[in-house]
Amino acid sequence: MTKLCVAVLAVTAPVLAAQMPTDSARRAAIALFTAGSDVRLHTPSGTLEGVFRRANATHVTIGDIDGVQEIPLAGVDTVWVQGNHWKAGGLIGLLGVGLPMGIAVAGACDNGPCAHGALFGFVLGGFVGGSVGALLGSTFPKWERRFP
Repeated sequence: MTKLCVAVLAVTAPVLAAQMPTDSARRAAIALFTAGSDVRLHTPSGTLEGVFRRANATHVTIGDIDGVQEIPLAGVDTVWVQGNHWKAGGLIGLLGVGLPMGIAVAGACDNGPCAHGALFGFVLGGFVGGSVGALLGSTFPKWERRFP
């Protein structure tokens, strides 16, 4: 039984080690941040939130109400950046207003082909609904995981 456990560990350990994120992947993810972005970093000592200031080869600098902190890059295991729900809001507005508007325009047509009217109604309603939905969705924040 002991030989079986050792054999399983010998086979799975290199596979698990290969799945660990590399420092270059961590640096690449953090390099995409812009100064002033709200970020959340998870380290062995806990989760830190703040405004991204800068990053170099060894440290990430964030600022918060307590001041500026330099966090060793090697200690960062998870990184999030704050985004919002503008895409979901735009899609909901597009479909929620565009489809009913297209159906209403098509139903209002008594005789003759109404395909162009329905298409126009869908495009106009979708544009207005999508724009308002994206604007409303942008007011709802969310955290987007960037690493790993």
